[in-house]
Amino acid sequence: MKVTIEKVITYLAHNTESKDFTIYTESPDARGINYVTVKGSIFVPSDWTKASVQEIKTQVSFFIVVKNDCKFTVLKPSSAMSLQANAQPDPLVFELSTPQDSVSFEKGNGDGFTFCGERVFTLVQAELFPWISINKNKLVVDTSASQSIKEFKLEVSVTLKSFPAVTPVSLAVTLVIVGQKEEAACQIMSLTPPKLRFELIYFIN
Repeated sequence: MKVTIEKVITYLAHNTESKDFTIYTESPDARGINYVTVKGSIFVPSDWTKASVQEIKTQVSFFIVVKNDCKFTVLKPSSAMSLQANAQPDPLVFELSTPQDSVSFEKGNGDGFTFCGERVFTLVQAELFPWISINKNKLVVDTSASQSIKEFKLEVSVTLKSFPAVTPVSLAVTLVIVGQKEEAACQIMSLTPPKLRFELIYFIN
């Protein structure tokens, strides 16, 4: 018996040997209601002489609903972060707090992170901080280009990579950089003898 699918669906694979289907639910196209028509045909003898055959056709239609609760998940804001570092030639790297989401608490391993996938971290008003960048969930700070001893209030927007329509949350970060100039002032490179004025008084008897 020959079985075919009426239209090619990239996320649906028909396994001819086991006569079942594999649905690749990670595909964005698979989400929602998907209508599928399967057609089958078989050739049988027209009569007992088997001199001729006739094709008997049949088809069945059904729909597959792929639900993805992550489309409706809610990201939970993380606590504010306070970071402090001394200026140095090499960039400093800080790990940012990863917000959990409501669906990942209920699905998968229930850790609040894994089920709905990777987060995307974006520095708000990044043009004001050209010496700061974000690499995944890491804040990279080039302290050699920053200003001396200054407190910076940063805002990082976090959303889901696979579900950008989910409302993002903001992570507040306070960053304090201790500059090289002030540190250098406290370092003793050499000692200079003080210049003292002496007044000598002689008494002659």
